[in-house]
Amino acid sequence: LFPDCARRYRTDVLEACVDRLDAFFVNGEEFRLGVETLQLGERMHYAWSRLCKALSTWDATDRRLWEVRKALSELDHAWADFEHQYISELIAIEERARRVIVRTIEL
Repeated sequence: LFPDCARRYRTDVLEACVDRLDAFFVNGEEFRLGVETLQLGERMHYAWSRLCKALSTWDATDRRLWEVRKALSELDHAWADFEHQYISELIAIEERARRVIVRTIEL
């Protein structure tokens, strides 16, 4: 999706995780996300919650900086795994939805 290897965190991926989206309607047809995508979304949601908790109880004088670092690292890994699976599945859904339109046009 991006021309370089810099980290970028797309808010729509976070929204999909937090909102726990499990289905989409495209051209009036329902498409459901797979089990693996949903499990990775739950893992990311848990990591996001842990980071929020770590940040809410931490201040600049706190010696437990390692907790925040660990939570950030866990979120980073969970985010990358979920984003890869989620975007891959969205691409597959788009291809299936497009096939319906292409078949209709060909008739």
